[in-house]
Amino acid sequence: MLTKYEAQLKTMKQSGQAAIDQGLFFITPDDEQFSEGRFNLKGKPVINLSSCSYLGLELDPRLVQASADAARKFGTQYSSCRAFAQCPLYDELEDLLSQIFQAPTLANLSTTIGHIATLPILVKDNSHLVLDIQSHHCLRMSADYLANRGISSKTIRHNALEQLEQEIFAHPEQDIWYLIDGLYSMYGDYAPIPELLAMLDRHPRLHLYVDDAHGTSWTGENGQGYALEQGRHPRMIVSHSFTKAFGGSGGCVVFPDQQTRDQVRLLGGPFYWGSPIAPPVLGTAVASAKLHLDGTISKLQQSLMAKIKLFNRLCRQYQIPLIANNDTPIRYIGLGKQQTTNNVTKALLEQGFYASAVCYPSVSKNKTGLRLGITNHLTEAQIHRLVATLADILKREVSDETRAFIDKAFKRAF
Repeated sequence: MLTKYEAQLKTMKQSGQAAIDQGLFFITPDDEQFSEGRFNLKGKPVINLSSCSYLGLELDPRLVQASADAARKFGTQYSSCRAFAQCPLYDELEDLLSQIFQAPTLANLSTTIGHIATLPILVKDNSHLVLDIQSHHCLRMSADYLANRGISSKTIRHNALEQLEQEIFAHPEQDIWYLIDGLYSMYGDYAPIPELLAMLDRHPRLHLYVDDAHGTSWTGENGQGYALEQGRHPRMIVSHSFTKAFGGSGGCVVFPDQQTRDQVRLLGGPFYWGSPIAPPVLGTAVASAKLHLDGTISKLQQSLMAKIKLFNRLCRQYQIPLIANNDTPIRYIGLGKQQTTNNVTKALLEQGFYASAVCYPSVSKNKTGLRLGITNHLTEAQIHRLVATLADILKREVSDETRAFIDKAFKRAF
């Protein structure tokens, strides 16, 4: 008999293999130059809707040039940990980041490494972790890491602040750390940051750790992201990613004060002894950070928002239901069973649009769906064609029986 974990792995394998068999997972575009959010797949041009580079900066010639310049100046790698001799670009980058986020920052090799370096230093032994059920997997990894110190954790319903408050009252002698996303990566809905800031004021034992990877750059003043745009608090830490709208690689953690930042830099192992960020990556990040501060980002944000609003308006016109009715670049159409999702995604690919077929365990088994990333690479004409094509496919692939199943799974009318 399979254990619970073995059964979960079996289900994951079945879901993933089904998408692989239909040519939806682990695809490799043709080895040709990418252009404006498009690639060729087996000789056929495809518009990439799986991208999280919402502002379209990954092909910006200024970032490409900065990456090449850094490689020529400092090499393809700088193989010395920061505790000994760091690449000079670190100081320049972190100074620019502190201007963007208006707070002390630490750059890191990845968002996940930032979590693993930061949380073990700030979370005390007498603490209890609470995670939103839709929190990104890297936050769950961090909770598993902290479990080695005997730190307990509890997963609660999505955005269920009443459950969070119950956990606070249930652990009267412990600090509570709530680990969440700022903008959730599947449905594209927000965490209730304003309400959480009020809870921080009411509950002095509550701490908030926000992974705002998908909120970075495309929103907020100078691209500071969704969470910090809502407000700040001495017990709120915010992590950002450079691999989404920022147009680079790596990430950073934003701290409420210099003392906390310096403590994590000194004691958070991966920040000083882990693999350093390569010079070309640092150069790219420096160039992007400068664009965040010179007004370029604001124009890119406005362009993206116009495209998001157009997409949402057309979905209403064609009666395509979105799970989150808000103006974010992550658009999710709930389709219920995996086979329905795969069929819709496959049909869309045949029409020249590659979107993400979301499967278990990224979402519950009966809440799979189509995830579309709206980016600045899309033209208005492409958005019109995308939505019209989607509407035709959904009429064909979603039967009355399937529609009833979707309505029950998502508790809303399809």
